[in-house]
Amino acid sequence: MTNIQKILEIGLEEYLEKNKTVGYKQKVIKAIKNCKSDKLGAHKYVCDECGYEEIAYNSCRNRHCPNCQTGKKLKWIEARKEEVLNIKYYHVVFTIPSEIYNIAIQNQSKIYKIMFKASAETLQELAEDEKYLGGEIGFFSIIHTWGQNLMYHPRRTNRTRKMGRKRRRFFHTCKSYVKKI
Repeated sequence: MTNIQKILEIGLEEYLEKNKTVGYKQKVIKAIKNCKSDKLGAHKYVCDECGYEEIAYNSCRNRHCPNCQTGKKLKWIEARKEEVLNIKYYHVVFTIPSEIYNIAIQNQSKIYKIMFKASAETLQELAEDEKYLGGEIGFFSIIHTWGQNLMYHPRRTNRTRKMGRKRRRFFHTCKSYVKKI
């Protein structure tokens, strides 16, 4: 049993009594709780030479499960490294105040669209301003909804290159068009 499964075993019932959980999240919780346990079945490996037997419990294969998706995650990260250009990047994070998390939970689709639009427009506006960069930028964004502590923490993570384009010409910059707020 992993740490996350121990946490779910101890506190899940109390959590579900106090918090409303939508269907797909209940499915994720159940999958993680039952991952690599007898509840999902098992298969037996037997050594042909010595007869040693080992039981391997089936994994849930849920994309949110830290128990069985770590290998896939690491492979995915390595594959993405091959796609990244050999240039310097800024790592820019946009988040919302914790005071409006309840509103965000109940309106996830709308809030995430607003976060994407606001972060994209902000990066583009700052980059186009002559006092910061004075050119167009390229970036990509990812929405994260859970923090490492498995608590709801929506944020938009952006990677933007430390270069711009102006009148069809690319240029590198030492100036920062990203401001800490």
